[in-house]
Amino acid sequence: MANKTFLFITFLIFTFCYSNGLNAQDTLKLYLSANGNYVKYTVGKDETLFTIGKAFQIPPVKLAEANQTDVTQAINEKKSIQVPVGSFNYYRMAMDNTRPLSYTITENENLESISKKLNVTSRLLEVWNPQLKKNALAGQKIHVGWIAFKKPVKTPENKTQVRESSKNIESNQKQADKKIVIKEKTTENKESVTVFTPSLLDSSHNIIDSLQAADDSLTALGYWKEFEAENGGFSLFTQTGACVLYNLKMASGTGQYYAMHNEAAIGSFIKVESPANNKVIYAKVIGRIPKINKYHNAVLALSDNAAKALNISTAKFFCRLSYR
Repeated sequence: MANKTFLFITFLIFTFCYSNGLNAQDTLKLYLSANGNYVKYTVGKDETLFTIGKAFQIPPVKLAEANQTDVTQAINEKKSIQVPVGSFNYYRMAMDNTRPLSYTITENENLESISKKLNVTSRLLEVWNPQLKKNALAGQKIHVGWIAFKKPVKTPENKTQVRESSKNIESNQKQADKKIVIKEKTTENKESVTVFTPSLLDSSHNIIDSLQAADDSLTALGYWKEFEAENGGFSLFTQTGACVLYNLKMASGTGQYYAMHNEAAIGSFIKVESPANNKVIYAKVIGRIPKINKYHNAVLALSDNAAKALNISTAKFFCRLSYR
């Protein structure tokens, strides 16, 4: 018990000191929207959607969509753009290459309603903002977390380099035989083919960040980054018992695993281990375990798309869980 208290106090002190030690100019203002949360960013000299996307840890294609433009289009210097804030770049504790986020409370809002929009607990907002009460007033500015940000590195190019880069891109665009084809099985058991042409290549001829992320071996772990950001500095509960797989009747990307658990907060993330082979994945809790015979005595219901990552061939297996 004493150890848990020590870790929790250490986390609070670290978070408070870090956030208060930053200048106001380091803080980015968060906007909450029904279409997704975002911050505003003013484009600097020689910056592109690729360099900005890398700075904010967001795929350039997603950044382009948020600003209703094309990833291949140039953006004007000093233009204000929207940078989406989500699980891919939002953190619940200060880390390297992050900036604090602030939010100005509007009419009819309180910490409880704001916490739901941010997918954090109202208790955490109170920890971040000890000067506030639950009945927060409109117009008050509060701290609401951190966003990934690493200052874009400017790489000066001379005219010769620009011409050579343009020639290389044009050459790649003509090589249709070098297109990258990804085949996927649809729910109707038909093949869906996605073709990534050389127009999606950057000047180094690498696939854009979004495809690189999909190929990253860490992706198969699931929501590992969200789990670490949410639980860093806290002591976790552990639980062992039977895990039952259920059929996920929806399209999901690699690493998007979903779980039902009777204790972990809905919307939080849970670590799932298979002690038999030491495989690990991280899942998002979306509800409680149904009270039917299939899940009798089960401590977790897990989407069946996690079976491959856990190297599980049965519908029920012994698991070890970690959650807060």
